[in-house]
Amino acid sequence: MRGSTRSGAGVALTTTNRRQRPLDGTVVLVTRPEQQADHLCALIEAAGGTALRLAVLAIAEPEQDELLRARLAGLKAYHLALFVSANAVHRGLPRVEAGGGFPDTIRVAAVGQATARALAQHGRRVDLCPARDFSSEALLALAELQDLHGHRVLIFRGQGGRELLAETLRARGAQVDYAEVYRRVPARPDCSALMRAWARGQMHVVVATSGEILRALYDLLEPHGRRALCQTALVVVSDRMLKLARELGFSADVVVAERAADESIVDAVVRWRAHAI
Repeated sequence: MRGSTRSGAGVALTTTNRRQRPLDGTVVLVTRPEQQADHLCALIEAAGGTALRLAVLAIAEPEQDELLRARLAGLKAYHLALFVSANAVHRGLPRVEAGGGFPDTIRVAAVGQATARALAQHGRRVDLCPARDFSSEALLALAELQDLHGHRVLIFRGQGGRELLAETLRARGAQVDYAEVYRRVPARPDCSALMRAWARGQMHVVVATSGEILRALYDLLEPHGRRALCQTALVVVSDRMLKLARELGFSADVVVAERAADESIVDAVVRWRAHAI
């Protein structure tokens, strides 16, 4: 990325030097896995901010590969393939394509626009996706998913995660299986640049896009770092994460983005900044 320099084993600093913009002078900690952080950092940069990267989770191959292969070999038995994230697409769709692709009888659903964009990058049309609120709840509100008696659904996701989709679809009559195409593991990055930023008073707001990322960041830090973290403004993407942040001891502002999309996350940072000045 233009203007990027590396610092430490897992941290990159991105800055801009342009006219006054809403995030000029604002340092934002971006905690997404490396392969997911570029677009968010670019938006922060476009708004005049500085993105400090610290990937606290890494994406790894699934542990139960034999079960995954069996599920993918039986795709003809399913009526709906549901992708919960862009990672699920990037890790799962190539394996589907290697086996001959989806049968014509299967519909494809995406939880949100980022997931739908990832499917489009692979040349796959999306049949079901929320138009506005990009969440599991919004997907479940679609009329096509209200009565699923006699339907089989395959959910592409990472290992673990929320059970809301599967539980709700089962309650509506569907038989639901998982295709767990990746797992998230602690990344153990170098935190020295982050600690220096806190020491200089130059770390303004943290962005965390899942409860797992927020907890991993908290667990990564020593007690001194945890205290600094909990005194730093935080942007999250759900009320569940807001609750987790308070449980972990966050005493600074916690702002919930309207959606999990990168644009909404940056909007939330801008809103916080305008209020904080």
